[in-house]
Amino acid sequence: MCLHYHHRSLISTSRAISSKRKWHYVKQLGTVKDQTSISIAKVAANASPELEILVVKATSHDEDPADEKYYREIISLISSSRGYVNACVATISKRIRKTRDWIVALKALMLIHRVLIDGHPSFEEEILYATRRGIRVLNMSGFRDEAHSNSWDHTGFVRFYAMYLDEKVEFAVFERRVREDERKFDEGDDESGRRENMG
Repeated sequence: MCLHYHHRSLISTSRAISSKRKWHYVKQLGTVKDQTSISIAKVAANASPELEILVVKATSHDEDPADEKYYREIISLISSSRGYVNACVATISKRIRKTRDWIVALKALMLIHRVLIDGHPSFEEEILYATRRGIRVLNMSGFRDEAHSNSWDHTGFVRFYAMYLDEKVEFAVFERRVREDERKFDEGDDESGRRENMG
């Protein structure tokens, strides 16, 4: 009985050590991937390498939340030029498509959410245009985490969060267009009224 218990204890300890080693390996691999992405962005002939580096840093593989300064710098860049808006959507989209890590995917979605709230209004329009061009930025129905064990809950949450943001973008763009149409209609009524008064 004692030998059987000791055997089970050894197996449990071995599994715990193996799991810890695997997690350590995954963490190191994620760090290497992030550093590689940053190095490539620095030397590649991209239009906005500084933005790409910021996106990688804001969506890194480590479990710590993204530094607030990365959000602020990204939002500042896309507020300065429409070109940065396009580049930001393309960069985040590429990051989401390539990752099989729920941490990176979740951070990318959190970055999108933050920019939707505090960034330029054209950001959500660019996401919609990208979707119409066949680039489903927020279509993560097929996402599956391959970096961690027992990650089904995280995978499910990532898919649900992406679906929520997708609907949020479509509704926001639709709502803004309705307001624009109403404003144009009101301006048309004002113009007609002025003409009638002049007549």
